[in-house]
Amino acid sequence: MRSGGAGSGGAGVPQPVISLFSAPFPAYSRDELKRHYNLGEYWVEVEMEDLASFDEDLADYLYKQPAEHLQLLEEAAKEVADEVTRPRPSGEEVLQDIQVMLKSDASPSSIRSLK
Repeated sequence: MRSGGAGSGGAGVPQPVISLFSAPFPAYSRDELKRHYNLGEYWVEVEMEDLASFDEDLADYLYKQPAEHLQLLEEAAKEVADEVTRPRPSGEEVLQDIQVMLKSDASPSSIRSLK
């Protein structure tokens, strides 16, 4: 169901990732992304527990390979930001990158205990 190529940008973002930002979740709804973007805050916070309840596989991918899959989430967030902020004011046509910050209530682990 997921594509294997990360970092392809634009149309290469898997639909489940785009759906994450299209779904009505309070922590990363389209409205929150739009509000942040319009304030010049190019970030959105994603609760890992909410993500797991929406798509366990996607949450698992993020836990196992965060660098690769976080990039996909950021590409998806940028695509959705493009949708929800159109039309942008004159001079602001260039879309800014969106940083996705992951938040979790899980117990912290030391770096040495990670495998």
